Amino acid sequence: MKYQIGIFDSGIGGVSVLKELIKVIPDSNIFYLSDSKNCPYGDKSKEVVTEIVFQNVEFLRSLGCPLIVIACNTATATAINQLRKTYPDTIFIGTEPAIKMVYDSCSDKESLLLATKLTLDCERVQGLMQKYPISHLKTYACSGLADLIEEKNQQGIQEYFQQHFTPYQQVDSVILGCTHYPLIKKELQNFFSHATIFDGSLGIAKETKRKLELLNLPKQEGTITFFDTSKEKKKEEIFKFYLQS
Repeated sequence: MKYQIGIFDSGIGGVSVLKELIKVIPDSNIFYLSDSKNCPYGDKSKEVVTEIVFQNVEFLRSLGCPLIVIACNTATATAINQLRKTYPDTIFIGTEPAIKMVYDSCSDKESLLLATKLTLDCERVQGLMQKYPISHLKTYACSGLADLIEEKNQQGIQEYFQQHFTPYQQVDSVILGCTHYPLIKKELQNFFSHATIFDGSLGIAKETKRKLELLNLPKQEGTITFFDTSKEKKKEEIFKFYLQS
């Protein structure tokens, strides 16, 4: 066993988490699995997403990863409990909307949670909203936004903002409930100009480091290996673009 991390998402979105992992744990070998063949997860049923997630986990386990980061809110909400029961020898770090961060800092302000429909409907996320009640919380299911980010379609992203988010432009806080969304954090901040943007990627990285240190594994040289289920060359190019931006 090595100081080795597996991480996967429905596509390139998990790069937002990967960038924080690199900062916090630079001495790890990281295997990143982009499941572009099945992107997006948010429009699929819970049963289909769970089956896909287990396939991705099996692949990363075959590479010898003692710890796997599920860099996807939808995948975490639908499958993490079942994964932990099925693979007790593997540590799973999940991704959840930063609802508690907003609750702790500004629970009485106008807030907007952006996520996929499946994430918003999942019992796990519903439970978070009940546990950490935010007085004026609105939710919005962002169908199609992750696809535009995957395509680096800047014009389409701006048009999406205008079409879908204009009625909420005056909120005080925006919670990014999909790992794709921090990749366009600057664009979101420009649109929601006076709002605070909440993104849980750094917290995921810190929790990953804490769990790895408990395993007391040998450290590695710090490499990143990219895999994509669609096997399209352009996906690796997009991966590198967002990783370096």
